[in-house]
Amino acid sequence: TDPQDELAQFFGEVQTEPMGGGGEPATNGDGLLRATTTARHDEEIKILKQDHSIVMFLRPGENQMLSHLYNTAKLFKQKQQANPTWAPGQQPLKLVMAVAMFTKLGVRLEKTCSDEALAKKVQELGWRDPTVGWKFQYWNNNLRCLQEDTTRTPLTDQAIAQHLKKLVEVLGQPDVVHRFACTRRMSDTMESTATFLLDLTTRTPASLEAWHSLQALQGCTLLQLGGMAYKKESFKPSPAIQKLKEMIRGL
Repeated sequence: TDPQDELAQFFGEVQTEPMGGGGEPATNGDGLLRATTTARHDEEIKILKQDHSIVMFLRPGENQMLSHLYNTAKLFKQKQQANPTWAPGQQPLKLVMAVAMFTKLGVRLEKTCSDEALAKKVQELGWRDPTVGWKFQYWNNNLRCLQEDTTRTPLTDQAIAQHLKKLVEVLGQPDVVHRFACTRRMSDTMESTATFLLDLTTRTPASLEAWHSLQALQGCTLLQLGGMAYKKESFKPSPAIQKLKEMIRGL
């Protein structure tokens, strides 16, 4: 597979399945009202999600974060079944997986910075400059490659470690992670990029702390250590809602 195609798939736009069902759209007053209400409701939900919802993209591979999350979930369920009174087993799996992800990223950060060979490798890849820290990146659609985002100041190892520590701490608290799940069934043979949805609650100060750290790390090359990337929930309507809006305008 062409590496450029893999990157484009990994950082490309996520499309949702169009609504099912056949037949002609309703053209009467009730149908128009329902369609308008549905479109408006979708817009309101997306506006709300701008401040607490993340779309994550995880690459497949034995040493990538996707594999780590699958193994974490598998081991967690095995321990739950073997011992129903196991204390950690009383926690929601979404919480366990979210904490496991950022814990693993912290371990990889520490290992990379302390291992001369790994530090040299990430420098050659253009991810980290030992004099300033981890760079930010963006996907250039015209050039079909990743480029350094010079509008953002690189993050030092210490700054990133603090953000990761904060995420592990606050995401492990009750009522912070509302949802963390893959959009398709996970398996140990996943061969394509997986999409995860992370929603934080809006009811606790801890959620705001987590959101701050998530935004600070978004686009940072440090995430490449786990084969992952993420962005805020897009305000762009889904293909189904876009089609619905076009139908309304045509009535």
